[in-house]
Amino acid sequence: MNEPEVDAPQYTDDEKRTLSENLRQVTEAVHGGALSSRPIRSELLVDLHRALFQGVRSHAGRPRGEGFGSEVLRFGPWYSTHRREVDRELTMLFRWLAAAVAELESHRDVEGYVESALRVALRAHTEVIRIHPFEDGNGRSSRLLLDCLLVRLDLAPVSFDIVRDEYIGALEEAFKSDDTLLMDLVIRLQSDALGG
Repeated sequence: MNEPEVDAPQYTDDEKRTLSENLRQVTEAVHGGALSSRPIRSELLVDLHRALFQGVRSHAGRPRGEGFGSEVLRFGPWYSTHRREVDRELTMLFRWLAAAVAELESHRDVEGYVESALRVALRAHTEVIRIHPFEDGNGRSSRLLLDCLLVRLDLAPVSFDIVRDEYIGALEEAFKSDDTLLMDLVIRLQSDALGG
């Protein structure tokens, strides 16, 4: 596939400030559980993106689709889902995710719950990045979704800021169907955050 690589979006200083404030506010809402009762549908992801990019980009909360957005986006060595498939793939992902979360919520006291919950949340996270539904902000939005799921499933949210390179390497392995490094990284970050 010889699709052109899309340059990283450039932000003005005002846009950076707005984006930073939006991220702070939506992160507080997610970490505080304000979105934990929302139905598990693609609208949750769209609303996270909209809250993040409101006042920064006109496509805030608008996934790529027929007649809108790049046909294919390149991120690192990977290519996104074609824009005509974004809606279908998000629908399939969130249908699976809603069923998986409902199953987990009804079996919180089962041995292996934490590992199962982490696998579900991380699969959703990596799939959103693989699909790359938005023109930009896919990483931020998918990490907000990950935290939203972790909080909903009674697990600690995570921040990949200080381990960015390790996170990207683990994410690339997850794209190859091995989520071991990503699981280990999240468990370590959660433990560190809890002082363990």
